[in-house]
Amino acid sequence: RLRETLATRATADVAARFPNGSEMKWAAVYVADEWRPTPRLVLNAGARHSKYRIEVPEVSGAPGVSLSPDDVSANVGASWE
Repeated sequence: RLRETLATRATADVAARFPNGSEMKWAAVYVADEWRPTPRLVLNAGARHSKYRIEVPEVSGAPGVSLSPDDVSANVGASWE
């Protein structure tokens, strides 16, 4: 891989972040809703579920890694107009 500095157009070799053969796949779902209990008060909420699959092969005697984490995050808000 090459990195290029935009201002000078200089290039430099850059080591890969992950070894060849590594892969990361992910999927996510986000849902949100808004409710107005009064004409001036707005309440909203949302939630996201993310699922990942990460595979890093064995390299130079270091063991390979296989991960399948998932994550749930949420937000709530209120505004007065």
